[in-house]
Order: sequence, then C-alpha cells, then structure tokens
Amino acid sequence: MAVYAVCCELVSALTFRCYQGNLASRDKTARLWEAASGKEIAVLRGHENSVMSAVFSPDGKTVLTASWDKTARLWEAASGKEIAVLRGHENLVESAVFSPDGKTVLTASPDKTARLWEAASGKQIAVLRGHESYVWSAVFSPDGKTVLTASWDNTARLWDAASGKEIAVLRGHESYVLSAVRAVSAVFSPDGKTVLSGDKTPQLSRVLVDTQDMVDAAKQVVPRCLSPTLRERLFLPPEPPSWCIEMEKWPYDTRAWKDWLKYQRADLIPPLPDTPEWKPWVAKQAARPLNPK
Repeated sequence: MAVYAVCCELVSALTFRCYQGNLASRDKTARLWEAASGKEIAVLRGHENSVMSAVFSPDGKTVLTASWDKTARLWEAASGKEIAVLRGHENLVESAVFSPDGKTVLTASPDKTARLWEAASGKQIAVLRGHESYVWSAVFSPDGKTVLTASWDNTARLWDAASGKEIAVLRGHESYVLSAVRAVSAVFSPDGKTVLSGDKTPQLSRVLVDTQDMVDAAKQVVPRCLSPTLRERLFLPPEPPSWCIEMEKWPYDTRAWKDWLKYQRADLIPPLPDTPEWKPWVAKQAARPLNPK
C-alpha cells in the first residue's frame, strides 16, 4: 500500500507527526505525494486564498486544510476529491486539526473564535467564544475531551470539547501567546495534565480536568490545616482530615500524628496526640500487634 505525504509550495508552517508532513502553501493548493518516490499523486484545488495548514486524519483516509479564504476543507486522501467545506468563520482560518478519534475538526481564526465541526458531515457543532483578540492556535488534549486555544489577548484558554463551554483562562503572559516559530500557540503535555504556552517567556500551567483533580491541587498549595484549637472554635470534629497528616501540613506534620493515623486505620480508637491520654495509650499498644489497613 502506498504511503502518502501532504505537501504544498511556499511553506509558511511546518510540523511533523508520524510519517506525514504538514506543509502549507500560498498557491491556494495542497498536494499529495507518494513518499517513497516523491511522485505527485493529486492536487487539492478549491481554496480561494493561501492554504495555511494541511493534516491527515488519524486513520489517514482524509485530509484537512485551513485557508485564508475563511474556510477549512475536507478531502479524500486516496483521490484528492473535496468532501466538505467548513464555512462559518468571519476571518481567515489559521489552523485546523482533527480530534484524536478523527470524529471532530477544530479550527482557529483571527475572528476571535475557535470552532468545532463534525468531520463526517462538516456541520458546525460549537463556537468557542471568549477571547478578546485573534485566536491563532487550537488543539485537542490527548484524550480529546478538552480544547486548548492561544490568543493575542495574552491568554490561553481551556474548553470542554463536548459542550464548547469555557473551563479556565490561563493568565500571566505579558504579551500575546506565541511559539518559537511564528504561530501563536499553546500545547498539552502527552499525558494531558500540563499546558505549555509561550510569549517571550514560556509558561507551564496545570490542567484540572475534574473536581477531584482540583481538590488534589488545592491540597498541594494549602500551607497549613486548621489546628485542633481552631477546629474546636469552628465546631468541627477534633480529628483532622487524613490528607493533612499524609501531606505533612502544619500542625499535623509530627511523628505522633502519623502514628495516630496508623492506629485509626488499624480500626483502633486512639486519643488525639498532645492530650494527656495519648502517651499512656501508646505505651499500652506497644506490646500488641498492629495490622494497619
């Protein structure tokens, strides 16, 4: 079976994934070439302005192009035949990518939006609105559940891919968010847990994908937990949350509190450390076998 590459003249963007080259051209075309021989197979004609990017679908059967003519287009890779024209952007389409499963297309535009489309039909699914300036880059997370956009409004943003709802705004850059090449960009780490964005100074941001992830992140940055005295004043149970002890948050960062948690997990009922009952109780337990859960 022949291996294909997408290529165009007058390169303005260049990335590589697997064996497929993604090059873009100002001659209004994308081109298919046989990688083994360099023979041109097909010219994808139809765009009315420069073609800024061209990528294969994950299964290699479809080509997706983005153009300054305000459209993205889908093409049959085997024949070069145009399948669908994705219309809706009010300005040029700077980039277009497939979701990891190949079922959705994501586009980015200086019209301040990114958009989601059905790959099978070319139907628009959602418009991601919120950026205050040009959106030059949009990518999916590795699991396809989250969209990351980068903009000239000095922010990157996270969106729910299923609903198009904004999840978070990544602020901190002092200039528009860009990459070391030319395109404004922000990317996910391979595990989808970290975002890298760049202006003159690249920045890393953690992605909180659900409520539990948010809770875990909050635990990391909490400098201290409520002391027993404050817990009493707030009418809270005297026992602290186990994570305060596990993460060694003051004032539960002592050996005594770790032992207390160990006894609790062994289905015992120890008194609290720093109480008169604690040391005698521990001494009594010293001769007994302990089987923590």
